Amino acid sequence: MTITHTYSSTAETSPGRVAIQTESEQITYHDWDRLVSQTANWLRSQPSMPNRVAILLPNSLAFLQLFAGAAAAGCTAIPIDTRWSPAECKERLSISNADLVVTLAFFKNKLTDSQTPVVLLDNCMADISEAAADPLPTIDPEHPFYMGFTSGSTGKPKAFTRSHRSWIESFTCTETDFSISSNDTVLIPGTLMSSHFLYGAVSTLFLGGTVCLLKKFSPAKAKEWLCRESISVLYTVPTMTDALARIEGFPDSPVKIISSGADWPAESKEKLAAAWPHLKLYDFYGTSELSFVTFSSPEDSKRKPHSAGRPFHNVRIEILNAGGERCQPGEIGKIFVKSPMRFSGYVNGSTPDEWMTVDDMGYVDEESFLYISG
Repeated sequence: MTITHTYSSTAETSPGRVAIQTESEQITYHDWDRLVSQTANWLRSQPSMPNRVAILLPNSLAFLQLFAGAAAAGCTAIPIDTRWSPAECKERLSISNADLVVTLAFFKNKLTDSQTPVVLLDNCMADISEAAADPLPTIDPEHPFYMGFTSGSTGKPKAFTRSHRSWIESFTCTETDFSISSNDTVLIPGTLMSSHFLYGAVSTLFLGGTVCLLKKFSPAKAKEWLCRESISVLYTVPTMTDALARIEGFPDSPVKIISSGADWPAESKEKLAAAWPHLKLYDFYGTSELSFVTFSSPEDSKRKPHSAGRPFHNVRIEILNAGGERCQPGEIGKIFVKSPMRFSGYVNGSTPDEWMTVDDMGYVDEESFLYISG
């Protein structure tokens, strides 16, 4: 099973449903399923099939097409930030050992010092349009499909990979713990370079919902879409939520807010809930290495406003002291997580342990709600 394997069944049962809506483009699941298959077959038809495909593109349907197509082909997709300098692009491409990078002519100057072969989007799109939409081979769910970058304690970027299985397990959290389904229309207002927003888009497509994708975040543009497009779910970070609140950007209809990426102060959530009581506020704690760890539902936030939430349905947490002993409720220690959603490891690094920590400290209460202390 891969992160794209549901596309064909959705295309069969709901061919006319919109898969992706941007400010300038729209595509149905019938056409999306075919386009992803063509993209995957184009990659597999290259004289030397690339194992790692870098994507240097802004938010767009094309970005998601290449990301999904690479995953379906058995490649590892590597998003490259359009805001990075030429030196930063060169460094990331070197660390990732990418076999090719797809970009626009506008960004080609960022790659002048890189040794990675460059393919311009217009050229590859012409070839993809002529590629077959043949069935694709079975891919091992443990195979890496995504490479991201995080900074370690030295500040040097580190590359990490995720397997198909890790995100498919995460999709069950989106469906079970956030109650998001094929009936939802999901607004993605932030950069797809952020794993939070990329995950929001890819999980929606897996579940058969509709992705509404902004080119970049603008409070006014997000307000316009929220009030016009029957949005039922909004992926966001606290700074975006605050910006929307300042311009009264939320509609009168119910919208589910999925927030992460930074601490969301209890006072901000309380003010938002008081001003727009029909909003359903979900907040979660996670990391690049661990993925989803804990979440707060709207009811949890009211009962335990300062908690990071309870573990997702498939996650276990242990708090251990310096001696490696389990802490009692209320006792601060290091947070260890056992989860099927953890990453595959750092590139050129060791395989992660069954119980992992990123050295965050915290405690749990008698109901197993987690509190982060540092």
